[in-house]
Amino acid sequence: MLANLTMTDGDLPGYITADKCSSLVSGPQTKSSGNHGPGTAIANLTVVPVDPDGSFCIYNQSTVNLVVDIQGAFSSSGSQQYFPISNRYPRVLDTRAS
Repeated sequence: MLANLTMTDGDLPGYITADKCSSLVSGPQTKSSGNHGPGTAIANLTVVPVDPDGSFCIYNQSTVNLVVDIQGAFSSSGSQQYFPISNRYPRVLDTRAS
């Protein structure tokens, strides 16, 4: 999955990890999908591994608002084909207060 992950208004410096839910462990992770500072807004485009049902999870090291926009997906057949997702799909996550 190709996703734009935006981290905003963090209390402390930290990182997030987006990965298969089945790959995330309890506590600190061994890799980062994005790093943020306190009170900043940082966006990072990343390729996220997904579980067989197409889902993924996000671990956040410290308190931060997350905005996740899915950009597209890659073929599971190994053909390395990319399928962009049109704008008709809604944002999949926004933890900021309305």
